[in-house]
Amino acid sequence: MAEKYSVAIDGPSGAGKSTLAKAAAAALGICYVDTGAIYRTIGYGVYRRGINPSDAGAVAVVLPDMQLEMRYDQAGLQRMMLAGEDVTDQIRLPEDSSLRNAMRIQNPLGEDASIMRTVALPSMLAILARNNAYHNDAVKLYELAKVYLSKPGQTLPDEPKHLVLGTYGEHEDFFKMKGEIEAFLRGMNVPEARYTAEKHDPTFHPGRCARVSVGGVDLGCFGQIHPLVARSYGIDGEIFAAELNFTALLSLQLPEKTYTPLPKYPAVTRDIAVVCDEAVTVAALSDCIRTAGGKLLRSVELFDIYRGKGIASGSKSAAFRLTLRADDRTLTDADSDGVVSAVLAALEKELNAKLR
Repeated sequence: MAEKYSVAIDGPSGAGKSTLAKAAAAALGICYVDTGAIYRTIGYGVYRRGINPSDAGAVAVVLPDMQLEMRYDQAGLQRMMLAGEDVTDQIRLPEDSSLRNAMRIQNPLGEDASIMRTVALPSMLAILARNNAYHNDAVKLYELAKVYLSKPGQTLPDEPKHLVLGTYGEHEDFFKMKGEIEAFLRGMNVPEARYTAEKHDPTFHPGRCARVSVGGVDLGCFGQIHPLVARSYGIDGEIFAAELNFTALLSLQLPEKTYTPLPKYPAVTRDIAVVCDEAVTVAALSDCIRTAGGKLLRSVELFDIYRGKGIASGSKSAAFRLTLRADDRTLTDADSDGVVSAVLAALEKELNAKLR
């Protein structure tokens, strides 16, 4: 009687899984496939290559190139696992990325430890996956470690330290992680950071990801891990992570904190709401307001974004609270009105954002 095998695949549900499992069996000469087994690893390699999992012939062609091997799981069933594909594939790193140019170890302990890492995020994702497998409902972790970046003309790589954050749980989201990064940067005493939307990093969810920069220096990226990457680690829920260049961050630290006396004169607050195109970011609106507000403008705070009745399709309303203050006098209505008028004029001219 033919020996029974369990083919573990991370792929589509239902018939798609069955098709993929049967294709794997045919490619490797397996006589029987238990398609009810836990699905985990092969599907990622198929999806990364752009193969339709329902195309059994195409799947069978690429499977031998995926360097598959058989191992026993805890249930005693044999399972198909990816071996030899480095972690850069698992996080969907582009084929032409310089981060794939890793230094190889001449005498590695194993294939999974054969290169010096150029990115620290996979280690964090693996630890999150382990905690998830142990049914820990909420996890918040960090790692401070080196990465090894090859440089042309250098025998030894650069070894910057990277700070990696990782979390999942009921109350974790993009904005909570952003707030934690903001608090960390304040504690590091660096100039104000800038956050810009990142839509082209395949490791992260394209709508929930941002890059962090300080003084024009790119520090890294944070946000929700792309669902395909999360599933490649065996995680079905949302996970959030960040990888920041800690060595670069240290070079941006200010020599000392500066303190200012408590204000003698009261502040004036003004609220404005402007309608703009959906593509205009809050960061662009805030930068425009700060530039136009001049010395009297002390802070800008977004407190509402509205889409719906009364707002044209493809547009949004953004509401800001402006705090104004002078160091040498109490502001008059004319002072405040002048600042608000200058801000509104600049918003309309530069971003076509009009007072609601």
